[in-house]
Amino acid sequence: MKGRNLQYDIYQRLLSCMEKAGVSPEQLLNRAYKKGLSVGKCLSVSDDTKFSGLDIMYLLEAAEELSGDTALAMRIGQQINIESYGTFGFALMTCATQRDAIYLLERYKKIFSGPPWQIVEQDKDLTLRVNCDGLSAKQTQMTSELCFSQLASIGKTLHGLKNKNRMPGTNPIEKVEIEFTYPEPPHADLYIDIFPAKIAFNRDSNQIHFPAKFLDMPVKTANPFDYIVFKQQCAELLSNLDNAEKITAAVRVLLIQSAGSFLKIGEVADQLGISERTLRRRLNAEATSFCHTLDEIRNLLAREYLTQTDLIVAEIAHLLGYEETANFRRAFKRWNGLSPSQYRSGKYDNSRLLGMIT
Repeated sequence: MKGRNLQYDIYQRLLSCMEKAGVSPEQLLNRAYKKGLSVGKCLSVSDDTKFSGLDIMYLLEAAEELSGDTALAMRIGQQINIESYGTFGFALMTCATQRDAIYLLERYKKIFSGPPWQIVEQDKDLTLRVNCDGLSAKQTQMTSELCFSQLASIGKTLHGLKNKNRMPGTNPIEKVEIEFTYPEPPHADLYIDIFPAKIAFNRDSNQIHFPAKFLDMPVKTANPFDYIVFKQQCAELLSNLDNAEKITAAVRVLLIQSAGSFLKIGEVADQLGISERTLRRRLNAEATSFCHTLDEIRNLLAREYLTQTDLIVAEIAHLLGYEETANFRRAFKRWNGLSPSQYRSGKYDNSRLLGMIT
């Protein structure tokens, strides 16, 4: 699975809004080109088109001018749900707490060209700040509205809380504070509807402050076992951004995605659109093999399960496709030089382990 093209998703939702306003794609792109849009100059845009953050700003500015909707950035942000983030969205849904989800958002934002967030830690509290350096006043407002409204949409999926019908002081969201550098806009009522938090304008930064009480709230869809798999998928996507041509990287991603029922070599070849013979040859050219790559992924997940969950060894063996626990124990000791129980107890040397799987 490729990293989700979030910017293209935003573009598609813009087109939908513009259609309702009677604005054609050609009109939108032509207006955006005049502002500096750098892609699709032949009016040919596909899901492979890579929009930069600045390109999205040019498109939003053009769309607002053509439609007259000053709150367009916020409306688009609200339409970006957690599924828009693909694998990364599912990873967020499996996090244990809101804090874990925010750290994951920051760590892997490069996968989907995510918002320009910066985390500022204050004791047990966290502040997410939007970097608007180099942007005009209008672009700063649009960037902030788009980013914060996206965050609010994701948050509703993760915590499911609303201010309505709750006793004052009982909702952790009430302690969240959002600040903006610009004056209160004409559509300020929409801020109140979207952000169930304290809101202030004319401040020094565009940021949202999360108190510890909110950060430690559980994610309602938390799943520690799926989290390990999805987190590894995110790590693979991130590490392979600059190595998309390597067949080993593609195989690793497919194997991690099929964790629990690993694809066979023929199935991997089919998904890559090549023959099994070609796959074996190309892996050999990169000094590896399908079996070695599969063992590498199994070992990676095994170590995560052992240290991050309470699963017994037999359950881990089953998750990794072993019919007999004894076979898994032997394989794990071959990979790491110690048994699963020894690894779980912390009797390992990280540098030695790294050398065994590389």
